[in-house]
Amino acid sequence: AGGAAPARADAPAPDEAIAAPAAPAPPRRRLGLAELIRIARERSPLVANARSQIAIRQMQRREALSNGFPTGDFTVGVTFAPKVACIGPDRTRTADTPLEREYRATNCIDTVDPNTFASKNPGQGFGAFYNLAPAGDISARLTIPLFTFGKIWNGVKAADAGIAAEEARTEAARADIELQVVRAYWGLKAARTSLETAREVRELVVKWLDKMQTDMDADQPKLNFGQSDVSRIKVALAAVDVVIADLERNASIADNGLRLAVSLDVDIDDEELDAAEVIEQPLDHYLFQATLHRPEVAALEAGSKAYRYLAKLQLSYMAPNIGVNGNLGQRWAEGSSDPTNGFLNRVNQFYYGASLGLQLPLDLLQRYSHFTRAQAEADAFDAQRRLAMAGMNFEIIQAWSNLAEAQKRLHVLDRSQRVAQGWLNAIDQKLDLGVGDPSAIAREFVEAARTHFDARLRYYQAINDVNYGIAVLRRASGVDVAP
Repeated sequence: AGGAAPARADAPAPDEAIAAPAAPAPPRRRLGLAELIRIARERSPLVANARSQIAIRQMQRREALSNGFPTGDFTVGVTFAPKVACIGPDRTRTADTPLEREYRATNCIDTVDPNTFASKNPGQGFGAFYNLAPAGDISARLTIPLFTFGKIWNGVKAADAGIAAEEARTEAARADIELQVVRAYWGLKAARTSLETAREVRELVVKWLDKMQTDMDADQPKLNFGQSDVSRIKVALAAVDVVIADLERNASIADNGLRLAVSLDVDIDDEELDAAEVIEQPLDHYLFQATLHRPEVAALEAGSKAYRYLAKLQLSYMAPNIGVNGNLGQRWAEGSSDPTNGFLNRVNQFYYGASLGLQLPLDLLQRYSHFTRAQAEADAFDAQRRLAMAGMNFEIIQAWSNLAEAQKRLHVLDRSQRVAQGWLNAIDQKLDLGVGDPSAIAREFVEAARTHFDARLRYYQAINDVNYGIAVLRRASGVDVAP
């Protein structure tokens, strides 16, 4: 009695019981379309990947330039060599004094056989390691190219064309990410605007459903609605709910797509959904402007130049190289004599020299095969370039036609949704006033609400199609379509 009650197994821990509720997430920044595009062009992984290819081409240019730098090697060797002594005119080894050594070096006519190691203990032969002495060689060789018959020039020009091609592809990547941002921006704005309209229509349907139910439950009904009329309204309400669920899904996809495109957790502004103005131009105008301003066209032209320079580079590999050769070195063997006779090679010596040289390859057939293959690759790329140009022209034709159709559809749907709005308002007034046949009013209300709802959604979709069509045509032609 009086003991503490046992703790419940499902009781919250002390920390959980007193924990404060989590702070709400800060609101996302609301940005306009221009700011979203600017951020995406700077932060997009697609653009970063394209920029990385420029660095590769720049390194290839440095590599090509480095072929004009001097080349060579530096060698150091250390070993042991036998002691080789000069033999004078008497062909005997006299006393080992400085004077005698000088005499033998000056009048050296033969040397002691190095295989015997000039051993003081005959018979030891190769085992007389005490007759070995340190020896070594330090040498440097340098070649300075003077003329390479285009190897450096063609390599640099091919790299320059490659850099120009990658820069154009980077701009194309920026245009692609811009198109993705525009699509997500207008898609999200159209989905949210459609959601607002759908919820407004739902509120109107719910309001009249409640009125009908109230009228049916009253002791003295005003309009005498039947159960079938209420069921008709409920079916219409369910159809609106299905559309709302689909619109919420579309809005979520567009919202997440926008954040992925800009690589930032942002939101769109609250500007009203409206169609942008279009600069009316004939189709031929956009077809011509694409050849001047579309980045893919510049990339293809630069790529064609790069392939042609690479073919010339393979041709230059068949030509010789002319350059200056130089060498510098020092050899020594501590146990060997140095004859002063100018017609004898000295073991211990410092040497240097320079010459004008020509290097001519002998594998010309193999190099010619490389050249013909490079030419074939250049021809194949030109064929691909013509095919790509035809494809881009078709893209422009399709984008121009889609935009023209979207504009016409927008004008028609604008009038249609205004008429549908007036029809719905008229039925709404009939329901308020309670005039007419109740069943006929219920059927007409459902039809007017559905027509108005469908016309409004299709109108918003047309606005989205016009705005996105402007962006698609601008991407395809490379020039502005809206002022």
